[in-house]
Amino acid sequence: VLEEGEEAIQLHIGNVLHEWAATLPEHPPALQHWREQFEAIWKEKVGDDRAPGEEYFPLQGIYKPIVLSYLEDIAKNEAERVEHGGAKLLLFADEGVQREQWITATFSSSGSSAIGEDRGMNKTYHLRGRVDRIQPYDGKTLILDLKYKGTDTIRLSPKEASRGLDSYLQEKGSLHEFHQLVVYAYLWKEKMKAEKNDMRASSRLAAAFYALKETDPDKRLIFLPSEEIECLDPHMEQIAGALDDRIAQREFAPNYNSEHCRFCPYRPLCGHPDGLTGGDAW
Repeated sequence: VLEEGEEAIQLHIGNVLHEWAATLPEHPPALQHWREQFEAIWKEKVGDDRAPGEEYFPLQGIYKPIVLSYLEDIAKNEAERVEHGGAKLLLFADEGVQREQWITATFSSSGSSAIGEDRGMNKTYHLRGRVDRIQPYDGKTLILDLKYKGTDTIRLSPKEASRGLDSYLQEKGSLHEFHQLVVYAYLWKEKMKAEKNDMRASSRLAAAFYALKETDPDKRLIFLPSEEIECLDPHMEQIAGALDDRIAQREFAPNYNSEHCRFCPYRPLCGHPDGLTGGDAW
């Protein structure tokens, strides 16, 4: 049984929805079969009080209709847009959709630190990431990352929060939420370069979060700004530089301000102030 708490429940609902979304391309048309696939995945992963699954959590019977209501709203809106406005399906698209896949790539620093100091280091890092969905969108290849959130809980774009992702990392010393999209876009770019010798894949890429709990259809897609897509290699070099800096210090100092701490199973080892209870540190 999973630890109780709203944050843990939201995380595991997200896991179930990722599993569900991955099955949609296998059962077209998705707009017609999405609900039966949801029921099957929920039963398998969550189960119920008598037969709990690996993603079981307390009060799952209350949360399930809430999750369904969000998906029903999205399905209804997409169907209406297709019928009345000629728009194309997005979450429930069939054509050209590639389900989640694991991609590997390497990246390295330029020899300068994340803050621009020359340190004479140039390590190569191996990266492995899982991309939720890849599909055609508005003439480009869209990398879509599903979030069981509303847009109000996704951070401000890097341009609004700082002067862009490179400035954000320099100033804050940590990654912005949009760096996740940078990593996914970089992985896909490198995959296309290796498999198809496509050296211009990034010029045809778009990357976005899809906020499943957002009730305003026009706000569900939150795109990584195009200027950040154009700088995938420099961004990854900067991330590598930040890793070089940490490695040079011979230890990774705990950052208890990270929003990811609450999901980390190693809190008791790093001295997190709330490491034993699983709640918020602040």
